[in-house]
Amino acid sequence: MPEVTIDQVKTITDIDVKRLYVPSVLRTTCPKCGDKKVVDFQSDYLSYPPANRPFDHYLCCYECDEEWSVRLKLTMQLEVVE
Repeated sequence: MPEVTIDQVKTITDIDVKRLYVPSVLRTTCPKCGDKKVVDFQSDYLSYPPANRPFDHYLCCYECDEEWSVRLKLTMQLEVVE
């Protein structure tokens, strides 16, 4: 097999995708009332998420109307596999 390499030309910072579904589940609790919040990113998509840098994902509690955010980071890389 010939040698294959990938040179990362620049850091990916933007993903121009309106709906990005990710096989991940976020579990958190409301900071005000303690109600459990689950976000399944396989059905609740990220909209135009930045890549390789932190961003705020905003949440709302339907029990007490509290709003809060969590810091997330979507990491992307491309690698050669056999």
